[in-house]
Amino acid sequence: MTRLQRSDADLATARSGRWFALVALIGACAAALPWVRHPLAFMRATCPDVFRTPWYHDRMARHWAVLNLHPDSGFDHPVTQRAVDGFSTVADVLLTAPLTWILPWPAQWTAAQSAAILANAFGLAWLARVLGCRGPGIAFAGFAGAWLQPAWIELLAGKPQGVLIGLYAAALAAFLSLVPHDDGSEPRAWRIALASIVAALALGNHPPLVVLVAPVALLAPRRPSGPAVAMAAMGTLLLAAPFLARMWFVYGGKILRIGPPRCLDWGQALAVADLARVVPQPVDSASGACLSAGLWLAAGMALIESGRRRRVAALAGVAVLYALAALGSCPRLLPDPFVKPLFEWTPAPVHWLQQLLNQTSRLSIAAWVLLAMLGSLGLEAAFRRRNRARCVLAAVAGMHPVLLVLPLVLGARQWHPVGPPATARFLASAAPGVVAELPWDQAGQFLSALHQPDRIRVNPRSKLQEAARLLPAVAWLDSLSTCTPMAPPTARDLDEIELRWIFLDPDRFPDDVPPACRQKARGRIEDLLGPPLKLEEEVWVWKV
Repeated sequence: MTRLQRSDADLATARSGRWFALVALIGACAAALPWVRHPLAFMRATCPDVFRTPWYHDRMARHWAVLNLHPDSGFDHPVTQRAVDGFSTVADVLLTAPLTWILPWPAQWTAAQSAAILANAFGLAWLARVLGCRGPGIAFAGFAGAWLQPAWIELLAGKPQGVLIGLYAAALAAFLSLVPHDDGSEPRAWRIALASIVAALALGNHPPLVVLVAPVALLAPRRPSGPAVAMAAMGTLLLAAPFLARMWFVYGGKILRIGPPRCLDWGQALAVADLARVVPQPVDSASGACLSAGLWLAAGMALIESGRRRRVAALAGVAVLYALAALGSCPRLLPDPFVKPLFEWTPAPVHWLQQLLNQTSRLSIAAWVLLAMLGSLGLEAAFRRRNRARCVLAAVAGMHPVLLVLPLVLGARQWHPVGPPATARFLASAAPGVVAELPWDQAGQFLSALHQPDRIRVNPRSKLQEAARLLPAVAWLDSLSTCTPMAPPTARDLDEIELRWIFLDPDRFPDDVPPACRQKARGRIEDLLGPPLKLEEEVWVWKV
């Protein structure tokens, strides 16, 4: 075959590969599209820890938009708490804020989850493109990103830091794209600006994952321009400085105070059986991440490309190291909570780093990305060499991550109705004023706040907020929640906190509270404000 004929054949292969990649990427991302207007919410349970993150996204997104957000809105009235309490990252909120402005709850939350899946698919596909893939390799990376099982576990838990994996891949791809032109000229300014913005968002969301994904640069076919990379790095640090300062302000002390070696909590470390899982986990044990056996198979095929064999072997070694480190200090021989301490000899510095990186399955996520890039190169090499057997094998390996995630998506226990409660339906047309929803129950109140986010609620986020409980009216409201006898407040006390509406939903009381106590709480409010308006069975409202 002449050089011209070989060039024409390579061009035809590249063109067919691009169409293949486009169709496959569309199929991979289609999993996210039906979520945009789904009437249910995808989460582990309707408990406070799960609802807190959607409410935080909603609140922070409205803050950025400056749309009808009262300074004391949320659960801060009458004593305002710092907005950063308990939350360190806002980069993911900045990216999904427009969805909150446009869509109501729960569409805004499911759309944000869909956006994360799309970002993962296209972020890994872009990185594969920068590494030299032109056809099926891009599609393989897109599938591995869209069906990234550790990220779906975090979607189920409502945790933002371990979800936007494509953001870190896109940041690395943007930096690796800063290569000199064929004439030796530097990359254009817009490429440097794009790399700075994407990398700043990634660094502002979670710095360790940026570092863990960085070894993929070993596979770059061309070395980036030094001056362009330096300029982009300076821009990244300047843009990410507010994010990093916020993280240190919230979690800096906790990071430095990591204690002596201990076994990680269930769900933060891999089990030995999860290093290369073949069959899906039972839905009940879906709190733990895993690595796909198909990814390991596809990654092994990357060694057939002799031009980068050493770099491929080095990256595969890093992936193995991440996978072993993801076992934690107490490797589990079975995928259940039973542990056997084997690594008590782990040095303190190594243990400190392992504890820092293993939270929210970060090491397993980084290993997944590395294996996905290796598998992309392996499939690309097989496609270019027209090796049908290897292409079929790699395609089957690429579909394996889908098998691991489908039980999560199809399981009915992961989809919860989150329609407006009676309190939110009443507030939709009620006169303005401060609201108190009793008893103190975060799950119910967060759900009410998501449907009516612009209402000012006297309820503090923590019922032990001493500054608020010093006020007689707030102390009395808290006593209703805890069934503690206390003298009722005066009209002046109620005016002090500008209270307008009081709701009582006995179903929000803990199960250990006797029914007589629940009835007593209603009687105490009636003695002060008179008979209530019944919203629905066992839900009442009083106008102050």
